[in-house]
Amino acid sequence: MEPWRRAISKLREQLEEQCLIRRAELRRFQRQRLVENLFVEIGKSRDSKATDIVMSYWLFCGSPWQNQLGYNHAQDQHFAELRELGWQPQFRPGRDFDATANELSWRLDSLASWIEAEEGLILWRALYNNPAAWDVDDPVARRQALDAELIAKLPTLTKQVSDWASARLIESLGQWTRPQWTKVLKAATNSAGQPEKHLTELESWVWWRYPIFSRYHWSAAEAFRAALEKFGEIPELKNEAAFQSTWVRRGLRFTGSRKARRRPPFWKFVINEDVPKDANLGRSMVIWIPYEKSSRAT
Repeated sequence: MEPWRRAISKLREQLEEQCLIRRAELRRFQRQRLVENLFVEIGKSRDSKATDIVMSYWLFCGSPWQNQLGYNHAQDQHFAELRELGWQPQFRPGRDFDATANELSWRLDSLASWIEAEEGLILWRALYNNPAAWDVDDPVARRQALDAELIAKLPTLTKQVSDWASARLIESLGQWTRPQWTKVLKAATNSAGQPEKHLTELESWVWWRYPIFSRYHWSAAEAFRAALEKFGEIPELKNEAAFQSTWVRRGLRFTGSRKARRRPPFWKFVINEDVPKDANLGRSMVIWIPYEKSSRAT
């Protein structure tokens, strides 16, 4: 459990430092940070690394606690990816050491990519619902905008979490000057009671299919073609260039180069597999903020 806890904690710090503080066009979500963090933490262990790797996977895929870890969406997507390959959710080592090691490494890479997608979506949605936090070039102004949103939601959030978590929510707020606090509180008052904007089907689909796009090196052209097949004509995204630039600004980049392949890997999975519903992610912010190592303005 400890390697995962430290790796996810580091991921949260990275998301804040590399996504919250940066301008929209410089943000990069879902960069396989988590799996890199995990193997760094496993490497620090005094115990057998092989045992730690096996146990890290078993915790989410086979242990009695796998459904109590708070990443059910990520687990469901990982298991769906395994089914597409004809594999079982539980990992069973084989006699061939190299084949076993390769399969376990692949499984951890897949699982970590889905967990990172779920973690990243928490911050991504906070930015998505707050244009000032998303678009403003000034990092201090972006932080203030997010604090205003949190304050506006406190009456609801404090009814959903423990007193300890409520205290951590308050501690996560920035240390502002009096004029800055006046600005934050006015913004909170204006946003209180405003309905939350939900992701469109296309936005949710791209976000939750990006682990596949990234790990299997889909190009923007391939992702756009899949979007057209799934959703039909997309009026606001008339061509591949518009599709790509939209998602670059939203923090996702398609790393694959143009290839002469009619169907990239997992084409049917990308088109047909259901993605988590936006409404089911409404309390993710509550999970994330108490552990946030916030940037503090002075």
